[in-house]
Amino acid sequence: MQLGTKLKTLRKNANLSQIRVAKELGISRQAISHWENNRNYPDIEKIRDLSILYHVDPKELLSFTNEGNDVIKQSNNMSYRKTEVLLLLTCVLFILAPLSIFAIPVIMKINKVSCANNPLVFIMCLLSSLYNLFILIVILLNVLNVGFAVVK
Repeated sequence: MQLGTKLKTLRKNANLSQIRVAKELGISRQAISHWENNRNYPDIEKIRDLSILYHVDPKELLSFTNEGNDVIKQSNNMSYRKTEVLLLLTCVLFILAPLSIFAIPVIMKINKVSCANNPLVFIMCLLSSLYNLFILIVILLNVLNVGFAVVK
């Protein structure tokens, strides 16, 4: 039995909707649908959360042929790719200062939901925020002609 089929069966046996499961896990309903239709796999933390929600052992969720190992490998690879993309995006935000200060909360939310709060992404966002704030202050001081001594 594939993981998606197993997840769908367990959800229906627990009389839960996709929306309810999504709220319990703090993710979107579409993510649940993708998992149940084998278009995507949950990461290890979500498998643990699903096993708690459905009252089954995590090994039971992954106990099907060799697909269990594939799920673990694919979820780890996806997590690494998402982390790499978020880190790259955060580095680009340094260049787009101070406009990018609005994008940082979005990156933090994505990091929390899909990358299990990767500390490196958090640190890069923090540094980018501080840099953006510094640039914003410098621009404001320059526009207001405050804080700079001009010798004529």
